[in-house]
Order: sequence, then C-alpha cells, then structure tokens
Amino acid sequence: MADRAPSAAEVDTALATLGLERAMSWDEMRHAYRRRLRDHHPDVDPNPDATAHTAALTAAWTVVARATSGGTRELRISPDPQTETPATASQAQTPAVRPMTLAAPAGDVFVHLLEAASAMGEVSYMDPEAGLLQLLLDNGDPAGAQLLIAVDRDVTPTAVSFTLDSASAESAPDVTAVVEQLAGHLASIPR
Repeated sequence: MADRAPSAAEVDTALATLGLERAMSWDEMRHAYRRRLRDHHPDVDPNPDATAHTAALTAAWTVVARATSGGTRELRISPDPQTETPATASQAQTPAVRPMTLAAPAGDVFVHLLEAASAMGEVSYMDPEAGLLQLLLDNGDPAGAQLLIAVDRDVTPTAVSFTLDSASAESAPDVTAVVEQLAGHLASIPR
C-alpha cells in the first residue's frame, strides 16, 4: 500500500478514469464504481482489454478510497488555483495514510496471496497475469464483503493494493483489520 495520501492530481486522474465528479456523495461514487466494474469485468466483457480496464478501475478506486478515508471524508471541490491562498492550500492537504507492509515468503507473491486469501473466504476471481485476485470474505454475512487484491510486479518491491467493499452493509469492514488477518495467514506459509 502507498505510504502517503494521494495528491489532488492523482485524485483528479482517478475520478476521470472512473467517470466520477468530486461533488458526488460516497454512495453515488461507490455505486458508479461498482456499475463500471461489473460492466468491464473480464467475466462479462469479451473485450481483450477487459482485464487491464478492470485493473485500472480498481487502481483508480483505491486512490479515491484513500483520499476519502473509505468514504468517511468528502472530497473537496478543487479550488481555483488563481484564488487559492497558501492557507487554503494547506487545508486542502489530505492527512497521510498509515502505510501497511505485508511480509510474504520468497517467491511469487501472487501465489502466496492466493494461498492466504483462500484461508479467509472464497476466491471468486483471479487473473495471475494481471495480478488480480477477488475474495468473498467469510464473515457470517450472506452477501459478505469483497476484497480485491491487485499485485503490481512492475515495481520493486512488488506493490499490493487492497480495495474492500461490502455488497450489503452501508460501509465495508475496516480494510486494515482484513489486511492484518491476511498478513497472519501469509506468516503461516512455510518459507
């Protein structure tokens, strides 16, 4: 996970990728994201770019979720750069996000995450080439929560992003607790 809050430019890019507006409510954004994800999911969309498009949507949603602390804060409307004062600029800064680091056994991180995720629920989708793993968490809720894991092997060290959403509840469970549980399962994998 990233160790800093996304910049305004990163948020604007993510919103453009998702087709969202800053003035939308969290529920409106989440609904629009889910709809686009369903429309472009590789299981539904025969387009050969569907996996890459899904990964881009997921990465963009991760930026929006970090910028809003999972919907607990609204996105501010971008101020006009010509009228922005230094005080306004500092107020618009998003507080830093607590970095999370997962220790994984040597080897293919995706395979280890798949093994650890399988201990937490049902793997409903995986694309090793794109580094995408979707997990329906076994938390007693029939509709459950869905954890999307995106592995980026193109950076060193390998970066892993997590998006957690709930199909039935108003808000998803705490992603930190879920990732910590995943870390526990990773730690139990023989090295």
